[in-house]
Amino acid sequence: MQTRVVHADDELAHALYRGGSGDIAPPLHASTTFSVDNPLGFAYARTTGTPVTARVEAVLSELEGGFPAVVFASGLAATHAALEALTDLHGYHGSQLVARARCGGRKMRLVVVEDIEDALDAGELVLDRRCVVWAETPSNPFNTVVDVEALAERVHLAGGLLAVDATFATPYTLRPLAVGADMTVHSATKYLGGHSDVLAGVAAAADPELVAGLQRSRLHGGACLGALETWLLLRSLRTFPLRIKSQCASATAMAAALADHPRVATVWHASLESHPSHARAVRSMTSGFGAVVTIDVGSGPAAEAFVAHLKLFANATSLGGAVGRDHRAGRRPPLCWP
Repeated sequence: MQTRVVHADDELAHALYRGGSGDIAPPLHASTTFSVDNPLGFAYARTTGTPVTARVEAVLSELEGGFPAVVFASGLAATHAALEALTDLHGYHGSQLVARARCGGRKMRLVVVEDIEDALDAGELVLDRRCVVWAETPSNPFNTVVDVEALAERVHLAGGLLAVDATFATPYTLRPLAVGADMTVHSATKYLGGHSDVLAGVAAAADPELVAGLQRSRLHGGACLGALETWLLLRSLRTFPLRIKSQCASATAMAAALADHPRVATVWHASLESHPSHARAVRSMTSGFGAVVTIDVGSGPAAEAFVAHLKLFANATSLGGAVGRDHRAGRRPPLCWP
């Protein structure tokens, strides 16, 4: 994977620069408009993208197993585009969205569960041909893992569509499209960007109709990734496999140490046999268990004391950057949440 992310856009770069400009790092394309007679088809940044947009999407496509990828101005913009594309395909009215997360939903008859597969087994959810199932794996913050292949079979048998937010997994440990999902979404702000300096999102799909829907949503909604952000994301992707491999290994070691600590009540990380999703994670996550570790130390004061004694972590929101974060969700200002 490391070699592929470095060279995935080599042929495109050769075509863009007519044999090569000699640049090892790609140039930053600030232009938003292009002459009508340019041979590569670029016209306007919002409609056709730019040369760097094409290069970063080529690398992301390689990471997703060769399926077309579309970049957006944020992870939420990618999520919005994905839902537009999915519900357009099945008809917006009457669609059912099933989400896995402990967060509120407001529209589209949102049904929120922590574990989709358990809810289906218990008969708490009924799938039909108009449903859109939105699965987050591993989930934030409890690291609940979905067996994407098994879930895709169930959803497709009912005639529905499956979208997977794989931000916490990343393409390093899971490629949902390769095992049957219809769409996958990432907040590229996190591990793909990896340096806490770019806000970006990406969605990928196997069905050309869904890919066209993503592109149409970006065109009409205007959630285009800026020139500098596109360049920064491409720079970051070159080292992504090396970074996430180390982050997953560190998280696994940390989870094991915390699980044995007498002052820690519970640790949620799918590497642990005690985690409810451990067996699913072993089956479906190929190269690691993710790099977020969630713990319960028993009380608010204990949590405050724990955070106060951390030396190598920044008390800040988000994740996936070079600096570790401690995030006590109950203390975050309301505007930190979408």
